[in-house]
Amino acid sequence: MLSKHVSQEYVKSSFKKLPVKGEEIQKMDLPFLIELQPFANETKITNLEAPPFVNYGKDDLSNCFQCISYLSGHAKISQKLDAWKCGVCGSMNRLPKWHQQTIQKDPILREGVVDISTTSKFHLSMPKTAVFAFVFDLRNCAIGNKEVRTIVANTLRGIVEDLQDRNKWKKPKLAFLTFTQNELQSWVFPKNSNRPKMVVLSDPEKCFTSNRNHLASATKCTKAINSFINMIESGRLSPRINSTRQTLNKSTTEGNEQPLNRIGFFQVMEQVKSILSLYGGKIFTFLGPHPFSKRWVDQEITKKDQMKEKKEQESIKEFHWLQQKVDPEEEKLEQDHFSKSLRKVAGLFAKKHFAITLFLFGNQNSQNLKVLENFARLTGGDMHLYPPITSQNRFLSNLVTDIKTAFDNKTVSQVSVSSRTPSGIYLSKIWGNGFVGELDKRFKSGSASINDSYLLQFKFSDSILISPIFIQLIFTYTNSFGERRQRIFTLKYLVTENILEIMNTVNVNILFNYYLKMGIKNLRINNSQPIKQKMISVCVSILQKYYSLKSIGQLSGLTTTKTRTELILPESLSTLPLICFAYIKNEIFLKKQKQENKKDLGIYIKNNIYNQFYFGNKNSTITTALLYPHLYSLHNIEFLQNSDNNILPRLSLTQQNIQNNGIYLIFNGLDMFLLIQKLADNGLINELFGTEAPNKGIYSNYSLPINKNSYNIKVREFIQYQNSVFMKKMRLNLIFEEQDQISPILRNWLIEDKSEQESSYQDFTKILFRKLDNL
Repeated sequence: MLSKHVSQEYVKSSFKKLPVKGEEIQKMDLPFLIELQPFANETKITNLEAPPFVNYGKDDLSNCFQCISYLSGHAKISQKLDAWKCGVCGSMNRLPKWHQQTIQKDPILREGVVDISTTSKFHLSMPKTAVFAFVFDLRNCAIGNKEVRTIVANTLRGIVEDLQDRNKWKKPKLAFLTFTQNELQSWVFPKNSNRPKMVVLSDPEKCFTSNRNHLASATKCTKAINSFINMIESGRLSPRINSTRQTLNKSTTEGNEQPLNRIGFFQVMEQVKSILSLYGGKIFTFLGPHPFSKRWVDQEITKKDQMKEKKEQESIKEFHWLQQKVDPEEEKLEQDHFSKSLRKVAGLFAKKHFAITLFLFGNQNSQNLKVLENFARLTGGDMHLYPPITSQNRFLSNLVTDIKTAFDNKTVSQVSVSSRTPSGIYLSKIWGNGFVGELDKRFKSGSASINDSYLLQFKFSDSILISPIFIQLIFTYTNSFGERRQRIFTLKYLVTENILEIMNTVNVNILFNYYLKMGIKNLRINNSQPIKQKMISVCVSILQKYYSLKSIGQLSGLTTTKTRTELILPESLSTLPLICFAYIKNEIFLKKQKQENKKDLGIYIKNNIYNQFYFGNKNSTITTALLYPHLYSLHNIEFLQNSDNNILPRLSLTQQNIQNNGIYLIFNGLDMFLLIQKLADNGLINELFGTEAPNKGIYSNYSLPINKNSYNIKVREFIQYQNSVFMKKMRLNLIFEEQDQISPILRNWLIEDKSEQESSYQDFTKILFRKLDNL
């Protein structure tokens, strides 16, 4: 599967080493066909309708040579239309001529979903009933036997329950195997029982080895697998359909195990794969039956019964074309006993019309990779290799590294990720203590856009950076017509931060009315209509997105109070109109400052970015003022009898509390302002700055000098303590003897309330609810 194992002249598909040019494909008479499944027709799968076929011309689907990702709408095309830049790893690739000629009409770039299947010439027979065989390789899995049994048992119950509700799969035949270090286990459903039981079959570790001394064990395992296949076809491993859904939903008797919710068939497999991959486990997924066609069955009926065995042998020869053009290194590997054992097993599955798809995780031996790839090819299957998180697939490693760092720093207690993919599948992954993963996919009706995004919600932390993620999901499956398919979804996600915890209960409609009335009134501008429309559009668009996420259950903490039916919104949303009002007010102030060529205050306001909202692909940076500022008088810190600096009293942020002879600290968790008033004590100024006292003016990103006197030490300790409380280093800005600049800063940065005798800037939420009653 890796590019170094396959010539660059051949494309990657469900059948390996196929030439790029369509003419060569026709000459070789190989099974090869590319189909397109538009998003709008996604629901046709459930209706058992075949997707439309698309003619791709002489050239074939292009994929990246570095990461094997296919060409998609997220790729960047060069100006000369001769190359494309991969959206996953950033590598440059040659663009086929067929794409160059019809690049605007290319369905790959427009739709993003591609199907690859065989031609009807290579179909063998029509399936009479659904037969599914699964093998889980748990030899390198770090979890214990009890956890393995819990995962497998819950998975089987979920699959059985899902298949019971599907009329198209009547009495499906299922079989499950698990590999461990010492044994090969088969999971069966006893009669009148919904709890699967494990049956030990053989010793797989000795079977899959290159040691000559283990040929006897290999033969023993081959017999066991042959017996296993016979059990599948005889129906002895089929689930008991007479069990009811109520029985399946009951919790198990051991511990606190809970059965999985009823979800899609292939979604269950992805869930187990996600869980085991976190522990270093691997999954070998055996999918069946092999591609079939009705024409083959019609021809078979006309022949005599005594020719049945001969035809069965001829069907195996259909796979011999896969062994053509084997390089010398592969021929050498074929002599290995490890390869011979796999060939025997592959022959057994090919004889019974099973196609094997291998999903490998982690670092693999390069020699075994070729053997395993040949093993899958002999049955007409495929192999997918998922390397460990490295720089080569940094589109996931950056996110995982950031999450791990947040856990290590104890700034995150739980992280949840959810998204809606173009196929209508919902993905959600939760990391808790111990970094345990859970993947849950649910099919939903209707079409979706390729621009859907991740909503990444962090609790108690905003340390994770916002970054785009490109992911390609590859599903290999057999459709209801018995055709072999490989579906490729190319997705682009935006990681979104939900900044604050759920704090306040707010009536949003009244809140809007209040700020639209009071905000426009306080702006004192001639034309308020554009400002009003801008506030409405920004607030409504964000809240509509919030409610849509709430309706599909992607936001946590959504509850109602006992006395009121209002939503408990995150504080970032409950203060949304206030943020919009401050944003618009600051925009006007910036324009005024620009006209008057006063840049000092503009620097402060531009740097005062308190929050960012990213919803889907629409991102808008909302600049806000200091919502809940803190004011402390540092000139009184010397008179405290207790040296503990955190007992310094907090003052109301009013103009009357800022005296001309004081030294003050104002901060809100993002910015700090050290105000040195014009008549401040020169002795304190000398102790604070020493010989490095600045000139009169305003300084951004200021670093306080380090002097070994009590006042300087206490001020620095107080600032350090406040940074530790907010768990971040706030930017320190110095305003030195600029008395005439204080009023404009407070007036334009803070939301001023003049309903009382004095202007006040603190406890604005209390003022808000008091004003709501008067509307």
